Amino acid sequence: MPTRCKFRYWDACIRYLTPTFKFAKLPAIFLLVTASFSAQDRIRYGDIVDIDVDGGFEFDWRGGIDPEGNLAGITPYGDLMPAVCRTESELSAAIADRMKTVLRSPNVVVRIVDRSNRAVAIVEGSVRNSTRFRISRDVRLLELIVMSGGLTDDASGTIQLFRPSALNCEQATPNGNASQFSNITIKELIAGAPTANPFIRSGDIVNVRTADEIYVIGSVENPRPLSARSQTTVSRAVAASGGATKRSDGKVIVYRRENGETKLIECDLVAIAAGSAEDIPLKAYDIVDVRGKNEERRKFTPVLAGRSRGVSGQMPLKIVD
Repeated sequence: MPTRCKFRYWDACIRYLTPTFKFAKLPAIFLLVTASFSAQDRIRYGDIVDIDVDGGFEFDWRGGIDPEGNLAGITPYGDLMPAVCRTESELSAAIADRMKTVLRSPNVVVRIVDRSNRAVAIVEGSVRNSTRFRISRDVRLLELIVMSGGLTDDASGTIQLFRPSALNCEQATPNGNASQFSNITIKELIAGAPTANPFIRSGDIVNVRTADEIYVIGSVENPRPLSARSQTTVSRAVAASGGATKRSDGKVIVYRRENGETKLIECDLVAIAAGSAEDIPLKAYDIVDVRGKNEERRKFTPVLAGRSRGVSGQMPLKIVD
């Protein structure tokens, strides 16, 4: 039978080892909790805020944010209480400071109880499905493009990011204007450049720019508009349209609008293929007219409607959490 002395000995050992065990096994949990509070969310437009003041129900309040960024409506804390872009603890401290004229040691607890009305981020332009995103975690540009179905063939190679002021609580630019425009190249994004894959915040508008068009008409297998690229030439544009038909004589006229006038550039596909003539680079909105045999030149510049796009309804909403 164990004696009382042995019980005391084991009890002392357990008491000695318990603190060591706790700090050896649980630091990861404590770090996670600490990190979650240190990275406390900031109050934004559309949030519903609950304020609880110890000492009486007459000081409690729940409501939204007005267009100027203050607590909406008349509150017990004054007509103007700035709230946007403050953390819960920062707003608690500000309210407690005002309440010191009424209460001796005010204890104020602020919580964001509803985040569902925050501004959504939008990805539009040359993507498969233009989409709205309600962002609840850190998410980067490339992930949202993938969630939008990926890029379409008519993407120009440039992505424009617009970040409005006050909706995301980002720091203002050096010139004092918090609204920001930035251009990102798809080439750098695909290459994995860190600066080309930024975090997207609530209220951001991502526009994958659509390339300008070149029009190929006349004696080709598939007359069509093409996306203008820096390396697009006459022969490549004709080849991308299925090539010249049998009734073509290889003569091409390029209609180019410059300085308010239409300039005509004559080319010969046969001479270009033989290397005896220059394969002229095309510019946006050029019209490439492949002539047929014994076909007279057009009396007027062709007028084209451009690439047709389907009409979509309201953008779908996806939750990123």
